[in-house]
Amino acid sequence: MADVIQRPYTNEELMKMDPFIKYWETNYSINIKNNVFSWDRARPLLFLINTMPYNKVPIVLVAAGPSLDNNIHVLKEYQDKCLIFCVDIVLFKLIENGIKPDFVINIDPHPETTVGWKDLEGHWYDTSDMILVCPTTANYESLCSWKGNIIFYNQIDNMKNHKGPFLEKLTKATSGFGSIANSFFIGATLFQFSSIFTPSRVMLIGYDFAYTDNKAFCDGLMKRRAIHQLQEKNVPITQENIEDHSKALNDLAVSKRDLIAKLDDKEIPTTNTFKLYMDTLNSIFFKYKINVANCTEGGILSSIPRLRLEDSLKILCKEEIKKYNIFDPKFLSSQRRRRKK
Repeated sequence: MADVIQRPYTNEELMKMDPFIKYWETNYSINIKNNVFSWDRARPLLFLINTMPYNKVPIVLVAAGPSLDNNIHVLKEYQDKCLIFCVDIVLFKLIENGIKPDFVINIDPHPETTVGWKDLEGHWYDTSDMILVCPTTANYESLCSWKGNIIFYNQIDNMKNHKGPFLEKLTKATSGFGSIANSFFIGATLFQFSSIFTPSRVMLIGYDFAYTDNKAFCDGLMKRRAIHQLQEKNVPITQENIEDHSKALNDLAVSKRDLIAKLDDKEIPTTNTFKLYMDTLNSIFFKYKINVANCTEGGILSSIPRLRLEDSLKILCKEEIKKYNIFDPKFLSSQRRRRKK
């Protein structure tokens, strides 16, 4: 029997197959048109890799799981003794707890990703001294809302599926920027980004992959999403409307539980999607072979050692880490002098 040769998909077919395709194409086109990648406050991922300000230091990755509420307070004491990377939707959580992340990671091409960049009154947090790490297909409005520096990377995917060839062709104008694999969810991107620094250990918090305390996300996130959606629908932003809509969003998320996981003889509700995310992350752990600890203190991730965040920080984070402004010309000059020696 002759082999069947798959013809290339048209853009119209791709957009029907995968809604993200349309957002990626539109966003990238707008970003090119507005010279986003030439902004003074923008650099490619390769710039960071080449200057590499940190090496073999402990890194804490902060995701948006519900157990985050139980252990984030510990980070404040140790924030000068480790690097802290967070997903963009929980930036508010760190700021509210007096923590400044070293890098904020984004992958979502929608403008709703900025819900974590505002307080509950809708005021933008000051991000002027922070660094956002995001794909070249990021939303233009979101990029304009971010007032700090930006590191851009190209998303790549398996060339055997439709996303790989599409992304390669789409991002041709920025092919030399450096890339991170699109691995379904932001927690995996966060981990892959951290691997660039060859960390002494990566500690995970907020990586539940389950409905801890009958919630899908940490406190405060649903309220911010509710405010964003109410604004889009031109509904009055009252306390009652916020509370009602955030409860409806959480109830909707909880209603999607379709799987029960067992851990330590306990049954924990989750979803097949969360399990897919967790399995994806486990495969990445195996690939990178980095020392990783699950300090989430909740959820279903059991493939790596589980440690209390405070215990892990006490063991690893004993000395202060000098933090660098990698966009400062003085830093670049010092790096050049160091390489010449």
